[in-house]
Amino acid sequence: LAKDEFVLSWLNLQQLPVRDFAILIRNWYRSHRPDLPREVGFPNSFLLLLTGFWLLAQNHDIHWEGCSTPPTQEKHGLLSAMNTESREVPSGAELYWSWLRWLASLRTDSSGSSKRDCLVVDLRSSPAAEAQDRTRNGPQAIPNQKLVVIEPMSGAVACTLASEHLATMASLASCDLQNLNANS
Repeated sequence: LAKDEFVLSWLNLQQLPVRDFAILIRNWYRSHRPDLPREVGFPNSFLLLLTGFWLLAQNHDIHWEGCSTPPTQEKHGLLSAMNTESREVPSGAELYWSWLRWLASLRTDSSGSSKRDCLVVDLRSSPAAEAQDRTRNGPQAIPNQKLVVIEPMSGAVACTLASEHLATMASLASCDLQNLNANS
């Protein structure tokens, strides 16, 4: 129930077309589900949606107001975004293309190693939550992982992806971007 409220708070964000963006991410997952089997460690559609929300938060200054962690049944915060009056608001498709470009950028090099350290996708905005992760030997201490997705309601590690998983996802995203560019 808390996850549903969390997703709904994002979908109801007025300043950006998050609902259209979320539908496109879920459709991307459905079209690639055979290539992304959950049983071998790939993220499910909810976890991919979290990466999309995380990217929106990073790129569009979206944060929780009134509380240091995302809203729960007991404690509701308001999700807000930057003032869009002075900026052009991207469409859901533009947000999706941005997410695909980000996903494609996670590609590993020819030796199989990523050009970046482990990226932690964590939508909890509280510095206290980040400190708690570090003190409990959190995501930064997971060896050989290149992407870690934190479940925002519990703070638990929901998914860890190694280089080979990222390479597969990045390759799929790159192919889709090429197809989108060819059709536009």
